[in-house]
Parts: sequence; structure tokens; C-alpha cells
Amino acid sequence: ITIRVLIIHGPNMNLLGLKNKDKQSTLTLDKINSKIKKEFRGSDYSLSIMQTHSESKAVSCLHQKRNKLDHIIISPGVWSINGYLIKETLEIIKIPFSIVLSSEYKNSIFDDIIPQEHVVTDNQYIDGYLQILKSLN
Repeated sequence: ITIRVLIIHGPNMNLLGLKNKDKQSTLTLDKINSKIKKEFRGSDYSLSIMQTHSESKAVSCLHQKRNKLDHIIISPGVWSINGYLIKETLEIIKIPFSIVLSSEYKNSIFDDIIPQEHVVTDNQYIDGYLQILKSLN
């Protein structure tokens, strides 16, 4: 059985290396995606990964793929504060999902609908995604 997972990286995740420069972090979105793909290559997972700054693009993707997914992992970034459109979409489509939050967004609008919340610090993004994916098996 293939587990079909969509990973959505939210706003500014493409600039992760710049965002964490003051914290001496060399983690980039490319490194995160490479590690995830490498870890699950040849497994029972079918992974789709996207990054967008546009909440409407993320929602359109969720609409298009809603019947083809078993799980969604989203790293909402600033959408944790004001991502009401994504929150409503996740509630409507009823696909199990997990969220990887940066430590800077401890209070999230998703708090009341997250069945399993994964709050990770900036340096642990990769671990957060891997932990969630491994728990789906």
C-alpha cells in the first residue's frame, strides 16, 4: 500500500538559510527536501512537495489533490497566525494532516484542529518532517 503525502512549505521557507543566518544555521529548503526524498526513496511513500508564498496556490493544490492524498504535512510559517483560508480548507477536505511549526510560532490558529501537532525548533525542521512521515507507516 502506497502512502500518498503532500508536503507544503509555506512563505519564506525558500529563504530558510537567510532567515536563520544569525543563528549560524546552514539549513536550507533544498537540504530539507533532499533529505526527505533520500530517506523515503524506494519506500511505500509517494511524496509531492511544493513551496509557495501564496495561500491561494496552496489551497488550489489542496483542492486538486484532495482525492489523491492520504496525509498532508504543512509548514505554515506566518500562516500560523493568519492562515484562515488554509485552515478552513483543511477542515473541509478532512484529510489527516500534521504541521511542522517553527518555535517562533508557538500559538497557531491551527491549534484547535490539529490531531497531532509537531512543534519543532528552527534547527529541527528535517527531524520534524521525518518524525511525522515515519509515524504514518
